[in-house]
Amino acid sequence: MHESHFGLIEPPASTPAPKAFRSLGREEEGSVVEGRKVRVLVRTRTRKYVGDLFVPATRKSVLEMVNDDRRRFVNLTNVLIDETQRIKFISLNKRLIESIAPQTSYHLTLD
Repeated sequence: MHESHFGLIEPPASTPAPKAFRSLGREEEGSVVEGRKVRVLVRTRTRKYVGDLFVPATRKSVLEMVNDDRRRFVNLTNVLIDETQRIKFISLNKRLIESIAPQTSYHLTLD
């Protein structure tokens, strides 16, 4: 991973994308974490991201997850950047996020 001049951490193009989240959960240290994916719109000062945010079953809402002080980054999969660039994964530093909201008008599938 590397840091871009926008302060974002994203995998280099040669790095394979992480395993996709399962519909009921994702693997974490040998176990499956139950939860759901929520399509969100994330705005930073310079970019707009639409992607899937995994919300564990232990969290009631996107807001509760984003406000978790133990996590410094928001991880998105199946991402559309500025309505033009598509990537499978990005991790955004929460300090750079100006707003985040559930999004229903975008649908994107990466093959």
